[in-house]
Amino acid sequence: MPVRKYLVLLFGFIPLLLHAQETEKWKGVWQLQDDSLTHLLLIAANYYSYAVFSTTGKTFVHTEGGRWRSFAGTPVVECITEFNASDITQVKEKTNDSILINKFHYKKAKPFPTDSWKHQPFGDNPLAGVWRISERERDGQMTGIPYGARKTIKILCGDWFQWAAINTDTGEFFGTGGGNYSYAQGRYTETIRFFSRDASRVGLTLNFADTVTHEKWDHQGKSSKGDPIHEIWVPIK
Repeated sequence: MPVRKYLVLLFGFIPLLLHAQETEKWKGVWQLQDDSLTHLLLIAANYYSYAVFSTTGKTFVHTEGGRWRSFAGTPVVECITEFNASDITQVKEKTNDSILINKFHYKKAKPFPTDSWKHQPFGDNPLAGVWRISERERDGQMTGIPYGARKTIKILCGDWFQWAAINTDTGEFFGTGGGNYSYAQGRYTETIRFFSRDASRVGLTLNFADTVTHEKWDHQGKSSKGDPIHEIWVPIK
């Protein structure tokens, strides 16, 4: 290969490599403690969720989330809000910053110091990523849930999860919950750390019999109310 052509390919590849590195460095779980409040930020390859809660007081305070992306050749990161439990006017808003986690400082005048966040890797668990519910069992039959603006999503990073029921067109927020999870050999376990609808469920541990393939997560067990559930979840690209 001629040297000139090789250099063209090399210099064309470098921005792509830097872009991939920029994306990877933000992925995972970011967590900090501010007095009695836990700030939890889950970042997947194309999506994020941010929640503020108190585990000691079993109090849910705030959540927001949406899509994010970085740009090749620049450190700037863009976030597009898809839900905000405290301020519906923020839905569909775009923000840009060179430090992604600077966006998340609920009720604070300025961002938390970067080194105050503890980072946990994204992980290689088959469930790590972002999912939406696509089917639910009713009266013994699986019923499809069409893809649309109103949806229930779930993001899993490290050993944390968060789900949110939202409408990305209207900005409506219907509820959220989250906590710690584990998955191994068909057994999926959740321990609830925050729940916007019912604080009494915080601390509950739920066990499920689940199977996961590349494009489908079959989720079966009992809800935090004790009702049987059978759901199918699919990845959000």
